[in-house]
Amino acid sequence: MIPYAVEADICGRDHASIAALLFELWHFPPTLESAVQYHHTPRQARSKLEPSIVHVADIIAHVMAIGKSGNPYVPPLVPEAWITLGMPASALAPLMTQADYQLGSLLDIFLS
Repeated sequence: MIPYAVEADICGRDHASIAALLFELWHFPPTLESAVQYHHTPRQARSKLEPSIVHVADIIAHVMAIGKSGNPYVPPLVPEAWITLGMPASALAPLMTQADYQLGSLLDIFLS
């Protein structure tokens, strides 16, 4: 079973809907609320750009083993999310290289 589905069984909601509720309570912009609420299901969002960005970023983070989601497998890519971003597949490797560099820089700042 997918870990976020287990969250819903245990808590009645998954982390995406809990985060969206918090974003609403904290008066974050609706686009951010939608981005977190639909990052596993970007095709369900009214505006698909922001959830698609977070969806693809989530997959990249899994591939790069950044953080711990509890899911040992890389989640499947929703093809429409990649299409929404309008990026060629050739952009993926440089994007991951840049993300790795920026994460390393941030860690250097925070840990120094």
